[in-house]
Amino acid sequence: MFNRSSLLVLCGLMLSLALPALTLFDDSPQNGASFWAAGGSTSALTTGTDPVGYGTHAVALLAGNYSQAGLAVGQKAPDSERFLEFLIYRESGSSGNICIRYSGWTRIDLTTSNNDAWTIDGDPGHYSFTTDEWHAVRIDLDALGLGTIYLNALGIKGDSGNDYWYLDEVEFTDGAPPAIPPLVLFDDAMQNTSTFWAAGGSTSALTSGTDPVGYGTHAIALLAGNYSQAGLTVGQKAPDNLHNIEFMVYRTAGSGGNICIRYTGWTRIDLPTSNNDAWTIDGDPGHYSFSNDSWHTVKIDLDALGLGTQYLNAMGIKGDSGNDYWYLDEVAFTSGGVTSTPPPAEPPIPGTWQVTFEDDFTGTSLDPDKWRLGQHWLGINGKAGNCGDNVIVNNGVLKLIAEKRPYTFANKSYAYATGEVSTFQTFRQLYGYFEAKIKYDAVQGVWPAFWTMPNRGQYGWADNTRETFLKYSLSSYSSPVSSAVLKLRVVSAASGNSFTVHRTLTEDWAESSITWSTKPEYDPAWYAQVSEVTANEEISIDVTDYINAQIAAGKPASFAVVDIYMKDRLISLGSKEGSASFAPVLTIGTTDLMPSDDAHVRAGSYASTNYGSNTTLEVRDPWGDTSSTWSGGMEIDIMESLGIWGDDYTQHALHWDGYGTSHQSADSGNFPISPTSDGYHVYGLYWEPGLLEFYIDGVKTWEYANSRVCSVHSYIILSHQLGGWAGNGTVSDSELPATMTIDYVKAWSGTAQ
Repeated sequence: MFNRSSLLVLCGLMLSLALPALTLFDDSPQNGASFWAAGGSTSALTTGTDPVGYGTHAVALLAGNYSQAGLAVGQKAPDSERFLEFLIYRESGSSGNICIRYSGWTRIDLTTSNNDAWTIDGDPGHYSFTTDEWHAVRIDLDALGLGTIYLNALGIKGDSGNDYWYLDEVEFTDGAPPAIPPLVLFDDAMQNTSTFWAAGGSTSALTSGTDPVGYGTHAIALLAGNYSQAGLTVGQKAPDNLHNIEFMVYRTAGSGGNICIRYTGWTRIDLPTSNNDAWTIDGDPGHYSFSNDSWHTVKIDLDALGLGTQYLNAMGIKGDSGNDYWYLDEVAFTSGGVTSTPPPAEPPIPGTWQVTFEDDFTGTSLDPDKWRLGQHWLGINGKAGNCGDNVIVNNGVLKLIAEKRPYTFANKSYAYATGEVSTFQTFRQLYGYFEAKIKYDAVQGVWPAFWTMPNRGQYGWADNTRETFLKYSLSSYSSPVSSAVLKLRVVSAASGNSFTVHRTLTEDWAESSITWSTKPEYDPAWYAQVSEVTANEEISIDVTDYINAQIAAGKPASFAVVDIYMKDRLISLGSKEGSASFAPVLTIGTTDLMPSDDAHVRAGSYASTNYGSNTTLEVRDPWGDTSSTWSGGMEIDIMESLGIWGDDYTQHALHWDGYGTSHQSADSGNFPISPTSDGYHVYGLYWEPGLLEFYIDGVKTWEYANSRVCSVHSYIILSHQLGGWAGNGTVSDSELPATMTIDYVKAWSGTAQ
């Protein structure tokens, strides 16, 4: 359970994560963190009825007799994030204290004598907090002298006997005060005592069928009858420090009416343009000339209306004569700043628009129906290799993290690792509007970009496409293991080959029935990318963290072995149905597990064929000349920046007719843009035949009008490379890691008016 103060701190902590944060644990260890325990202690994922602070799993700790358990950190705090924040839970009867191990495994204990450097639930650090409840801890590493020191581990030091604690939501942060959480009144359903409300001749109900929805699964459908009202009951005063009401509104063509609020004694106040210093729509002073049949964001300052301390009965729409049809969504009390604003309903330019792609990264991993690592080819521009560990999805954002560490990608050694994702083979579009909300650390050497490349849909002969799937039972394991290695044996392989190994997102498949049409989806982030394997070679891949997560969840391990970069080279791997010496094994400790199921699948005319009894497992992805910048193709750089330019500088650029001697290009040159309070900018592209228009924060910043404008479908790329030009190739290693944060990506089809 949560007490009220710790719940508020937790909610504030969650919302504050729109700021850059490096997560160490969120349902599983992340960013190099791992379970850690000294002698006589244990650290593992929660199971069964164990308490969880937020999400699906926490870290369960048994701190034995004066021993320690927690998380291995294995890094210094990022330059701009020298606080550690986490949730903590102590079982009744347990004692002990928080501790940090740093350079040389030196230990520092957190006690009341150094509680000017750490807090619990916002108060100076102490251990008199209630047991069997979650509490929020914040540690100022600079105040402890650890801001620039290598941190080995974080955890609990036990007293005599066994002490049971839990950790959750562990991360480095910048220490900014947490945002005040909103109080939601409607989000897919009524919340916090709100109900549907309608006066005589009007109706208020959940949307159904093809009714518009602003965000999520449902909105509120309103029919405001002849000078009557409809909306939702509020039934309370605005909470302290939450004296705004924010919501989304949609008015159907032909409807009139206005927003209204009912307060103490059911007195009504209308929101006309005469009081629009107290309310806004899409950030502008309130008005009703906004476009019909599209969503808009409304923010009402209750204090400015004299309602900040008044009892609010209801809010909604007052109709004019006849029937007026409106919709409301995402209704909440908020603080002075806009909180959790969803992506805009339409582009910043008038037109007829239809949403074709949208991702605001609400999950904990990339959506395989939308994204993949890398582009259409196996490679990357710049000085850093593309690594799944550097692609992080959590707290409503996508983070691409560039860091200094040796990494091998596409059979090439890099001194740096980074992240790049794209929609190749998941989404492509010809013309329309493309948009992303992005911020990044302007560190010398970084090269963030939001861009598109051609995709003509030419993916080669589908019959040649093969993917392999493996499954292993973990039913004999109930506690974390120290090591788990997946070992694949190569029977034969054409030169120039490549494959990647991923976890599947479901495990409910069987080798006797799996086909291309029924195969499970897999996480776009891989455990390994392997190139140029040869016959009789054994490939070993460390999957310890994944195996421990599956053990904790009581599930089998399931892997996909694929080539998604069109190398068009057939690889044959050993199967459990073939030679025992070539069988794929999962080695846990010193025990080799044979797969319970293994099979490959084929696409095209073989999509319904099962190959579960085959003695080899096959991988292949055919080549297709789909992404050339010749013959109407073009690279369109909607946004690219170089860290050496500093904050709030960018450029737009175009490239076509290859990258050799025939290469053609055009660009805007780099230019400054107005800073924003949160560091984010919204970058957009409007594209129609013969015309490209570029927008930043809703303002047009460049255009290119020419018959050579790209005329083929294109896919979206987000990359956080290192290098570039203008001296940016010299990377400032001391300022790494650096993060590119993407709040959302959205695309519309349609034409501007």
